[in-house]
Order: sequence, then structure tokens, then C-alpha cells
Amino acid sequence: MSTTHGTIAVWIRPTADRYGIWQLYDQSIANTVDWIGIFSWSASTLFFRIGNGVSAAANDLAINSSGNVPLNQWTHLAFTWSGTADGVANDRMIIYVNGTQVSTRANANFQSILNPMARL
Repeated sequence: MSTTHGTIAVWIRPTADRYGIWQLYDQSIANTVDWIGIFSWSASTLFFRIGNGVSAAANDLAINSSGNVPLNQWTHLAFTWSGTADGVANDRMIIYVNGTQVSTRANANFQSILNPMARL
């Protein structure tokens, strides 16, 4: 996996409003600012989050999960990121639901310190 680009694709069938799908983090930073996470934090929001070295919440891309990820049904999700990942403004994040792009964020400004060998 590259820190400058990648894709995470999963099939999910959530049975509750809150769930986590995937997380990768740099263990040296205490899991606060150098990580990638995909999770539903509330009944209506699915987050795709990449830390930027300062704040884990600084690079959120979110969708309305109640309208895009129904409970008790299979849904295919794909999350992509690309750019230089060195803090410049051309870093980009995208969420796809069942093959359709539903959200994008330009200028994500994530960093390249993520450790691709960290354990889930």
C-alpha cells in the first residue's frame, strides 16, 4: 500500500447504526493524527478520515449513511486517496457506494507518515 495513493474496498451489511470498517495507524503517534479510518460514528454519518499530522479530524470526507448504507442490506463501499501526501493542496479523497461516486474532497492535505505495515 502506498501512502500517496490507494483504495480500500469492502462489502458491508451493517446491523446497527454505529460500526467501524477499517483503520491503519502509525503507532508512534498514539493513534491520534497519523491514521486512516472508515467508520459510522452516528446513526446518519459515515466517515472516511485521514490524519494530516496535526489533527485526525482535519481530513474528513463524510456521507449520509442512512441514505447510502441501509441497515441489513449488502452495500459495496470504496474509498480512494491520491496526491503527493506531503501537505500540499492537491491531495484528494473519494467515496464510492455501489460503484457510484457519492462524495469527493480536494485539498485534503494528508501526510505521508502513515505506516503501511501497521497492524489493523
